[in-house]
Amino acid sequence: MGILKVAVFSWSLACPINKGMIPDLTFVCGVFMRLVKVSLKGVKKFTKKEHVFFFDEEGKVNTVSGRNGSGKTAVFKAVQVFQKLFFASQLDRGSDENSAYFEAAFADLDSLVSDPEYEIEVVFLVDGTFVGVKLEGTVHPEIHFSFSDSIEDGVASLLELWDINSPKNLFLLINAGKAFSEFGVGFDSLDISNRLDQRNSLLESVFFPEKVFQTIYKKSALDYVHYRLDSNKRYDFFKIANEVVSSISDDIKVHSFSATKKPGEIIIQGRASSRSKYYDVKDFSAGEMSLYLTLLYLFRYPSVAILVLDEPENHLHEDLLIKFYDLLRELIDSESMKRWLGGKFPKGVSGVDMKAFPDSNLSSLFLLTHSKALIYRNMLYGCNYMLSDGLRQISRSETEAELRSIGVSSVFSKTLFVEGAGDVELFAELMASKSIRVVPLGNCAQVEDMYRKVSNIYHDIHGAAFCFMIDNDNKPPEYFEELRRVNPGFYDKTFVVLERHEVENYFIDKNLVKDAVNPILTHFGVTPLGDQEIDEVYQSCAESTKELSYKKFYNFRMKQGLNEIVVNPLCGKGAHQDSAGLVEKVFERDLKAEVKGLLEKIDRDFQDEWDAQWERLVDGKVFSSKVFSELSKIAEGVNKSSIRRKVVELAGSGQECYEICSLVKKVDLVFKGQKA
Repeated sequence: MGILKVAVFSWSLACPINKGMIPDLTFVCGVFMRLVKVSLKGVKKFTKKEHVFFFDEEGKVNTVSGRNGSGKTAVFKAVQVFQKLFFASQLDRGSDENSAYFEAAFADLDSLVSDPEYEIEVVFLVDGTFVGVKLEGTVHPEIHFSFSDSIEDGVASLLELWDINSPKNLFLLINAGKAFSEFGVGFDSLDISNRLDQRNSLLESVFFPEKVFQTIYKKSALDYVHYRLDSNKRYDFFKIANEVVSSISDDIKVHSFSATKKPGEIIIQGRASSRSKYYDVKDFSAGEMSLYLTLLYLFRYPSVAILVLDEPENHLHEDLLIKFYDLLRELIDSESMKRWLGGKFPKGVSGVDMKAFPDSNLSSLFLLTHSKALIYRNMLYGCNYMLSDGLRQISRSETEAELRSIGVSSVFSKTLFVEGAGDVELFAELMASKSIRVVPLGNCAQVEDMYRKVSNIYHDIHGAAFCFMIDNDNKPPEYFEELRRVNPGFYDKTFVVLERHEVENYFIDKNLVKDAVNPILTHFGVTPLGDQEIDEVYQSCAESTKELSYKKFYNFRMKQGLNEIVVNPLCGKGAHQDSAGLVEKVFERDLKAEVKGLLEKIDRDFQDEWDAQWERLVDGKVFSSKVFSELSKIAEGVNKSSIRRKVVELAGSGQECYEICSLVKKVDLVFKGQKA
């Protein structure tokens, strides 16, 4: 390339890079690394002034959305180029075998930079310490670049992380839509001297990320050849990747390597349907191939710290996309590949020495996406960002409006009507992967009113399904019988009545809370909660909430009773025809005694129901908040919102042993029973 003929370096390194100063990096295998800041000037659309993008330090999983051309990819492409040049700065410029690396780095720099001068600053959070380095230089008439500290000792610290002789903690951007081209592993390309060793394979990923799938496919075939020549060699990563991909898609099965299916080639053979024969994985659909090869890469090279997937929804069906997202999120959240695999496969994987399997550095995930389902799914677990006149984190309440503003919207054929905003927070997260729109209507009466309106025109509506959910809220059976009489068939198809006081009461599930909290306690070296400990926490919080729960019970039952004693006789059907007589009849009775008797009955009913099943009466919002606060104290001060997040995460697992999961399944069946 002509660009190389004019390329020169300008060094201003805080720590001069030379082979004599390359440190031993064996200690950084467990590093957790997050991207917290990118600053650009002179890069593509980010010209003239400095453009700064901040990411939350706690953001393990992030989505970034924006209109086409907003610069989403450019921000992360700049980090990719930054990484290429940092590694290139450690290579011998005069060596012919490195020329392809320099060409790739300079070509990307030239295509990224739009001004004669440029600046790229990147700040990482590494095990609680900020590491900041600035790259600056020119591209015309010649390429110059230099690295300097933007935070003290930044270059020296980054050199320990990105050592050319032992690449670790890498930043990897995968654009699945551009990562496909014809490739294969022919017999004539095999080199059993293992020239494509771990270091060179990772450098291939650094300098040629667009060929990451080709790299892992070829390296896997070479590993297989070495295994056949020497049974002491291992390719456990292949077996694990095959098990993992099957765990999220029953249709995808990867079988083995074959040297006979394609003339002159070694192939990885699998199938994407139980009805088909095994064939070359390269002939999978684009989505299936990108899914499998991404996982294969992560298990073969657990050196990736920050993974960026550019528009993964382009080739993946929504259901498989959400499962892929959940898998990556769980892997990152576990903070250990070994721990995650142990939980996923408690009995191990056949033929794999799990103890000898290397651990992972994968610390964070960025999804550059327009997928509404994916963005809503991430509300609970991570941070959602919008790039439009700057980068900003969007809250749950703003999400819908923000997505519509950039044209990211879709028509939901399935709509769940609930009473209030609190229900939306819970169900929007649990239903996101099912493309169910959750609409809050304010209160029970408004849900009832919507039900009546839709029931009148239901037979004229096509391509839509509905579910109406209301809290039991101590309502008598007669209330629901009256609703059903409006349209029995429609009611039976669409209505879900909560068997507990409100949605939050479904989270008063001791097994759910215990299973969510105990892994946190174990992580901090605290003895996990047993049944007795969780009972003590529950009883204490229930007693402190009893008075408030009684007030809500009293208000509803008293209004209901007074309606029967006074309001209905005076305002019921035909009451206006003899109002004076009705007043005499109502008030000639001993109303004081009747109201006093009503009050005593309310007291007895509440105490009886509280003693029998307090979980159905307790104020769910207040109770769960108290429980999470108490658990926060036990769990070494872990924020109670983090504990709640873990509980809701487990609630979305679909395990029917939890009551909330049974409720979600019930809602799902309501929609499946309608044609939409």
